[in-house]
Amino acid sequence: MRRLTKTVLCLTLLGVTRQVSWAEEDGERFTEELRVSRRTAVMLSVFAPGVGQMASGSKMKGGAFFLGALTTIMVAVDANEQVDTREELYRGLVRQREGLLAAGNKERAAVVWEAALRQRRQVDGLRSRRNIFGSAALCIYLLNVADAVLGQSEETSQASAVGEQGSARIVLRPLSTGAGITLVRFF
Repeated sequence: MRRLTKTVLCLTLLGVTRQVSWAEEDGERFTEELRVSRRTAVMLSVFAPGVGQMASGSKMKGGAFFLGALTTIMVAVDANEQVDTREELYRGLVRQREGLLAAGNKERAAVVWEAALRQRRQVDGLRSRRNIFGSAALCIYLLNVADAVLGQSEETSQASAVGEQGSARIVLRPLSTGAGITLVRFF
């Protein structure tokens, strides 16, 4: 499971990289950023939460979705694995208690029963944790897909406000050394 998680994480981060090119003309700096279409962003978000948002320019939002989903899934999977282990331990203690009762050792059977009840409470708590974090992961995933389908990144909103020319949108955007213009192409 951990190997699969690492593989998905690496492929996701490799797939999110965007091409950015810089140009300077008449003393003005321009950047050209190639982005994915909304359809591609939705497909990426369906594959892995947050990846579509990162690919379309909302790195912080995409990172929050990705880390939130990854964290909640990992906690739910860990709790599920512990439920299986603790449940087997509980069953073993119950069998041991039954054997002690059959042998007539009631005092030792009472001690084993208390240990079994503690295990049972831990199993119940782990099941609750699994259900809560599994539900949270599902909510994050659905919110991620809804955001990819319905949402717009800030730069796309700015592009619509500034204007369009052909297939590229021009976005005024401050650069680290001063103001500049970003050409955003959707393909």
